[in-house]
Amino acid sequence: MTIPARENMAEFLATLADNCQTVIDLHDELAPVSILLAQAIRMAEVNGVAVPERTRELLEAALAALGEPNASMVRTLSVGGPAAKDLLSFAKRLEPARHSEETAYDVRPVAMAARRLLASKEAGDDAKVAAFAIELLADQAIKRQSADSGSALPCLIEEPAEITKEISRAGISVTCSVWRIQPVWCALPQKVASCRLR
Repeated sequence: MTIPARENMAEFLATLADNCQTVIDLHDELAPVSILLAQAIRMAEVNGVAVPERTRELLEAALAALGEPNASMVRTLSVGGPAAKDLLSFAKRLEPARHSEETAYDVRPVAMAARRLLASKEAGDDAKVAAFAIELLADQAIKRQSADSGSALPCLIEEPAEITKEISRAGISVTCSVWRIQPVWCALPQKVASCRLR
């Protein structure tokens, strides 16, 4: 799909909203249209295009009919700055479904949402949330002590920061490097460093 030009976004949103209404009326499969509409709303917001209230109401109606856990997954992946608790919930639901041959594909939505979380005010204000988001983005994550085998996603938002503090207390130097998100990361090192020294 080609991303519509900014001047065509209003028409694109209206078309997706009409399609969403049709799918709701026909009691058809809501997940695909909900994801498309939520992402289009996000795209419009990022580009400064006004989103009609009817469009937002249709998305909420579709998500209500879609039900949980799919509705919260769509919300987590579509908002500008997902809440850490929502991302943790999404990651936990994904973990049991992962297959080794599909891991990169399976965790891609988690990484996309983690990148948005790291850019959020919540991560900027709380080093534990920033450490959680960084952990979800890491190529080589810290193995959970509670995991029996293989690497696993964190069980708690605070877990990566707590492990970092334990490593720091043991006298091991901890260095974090995050690629492709430098503007966000540049504002966080002191907060992450103070988290591990407490």
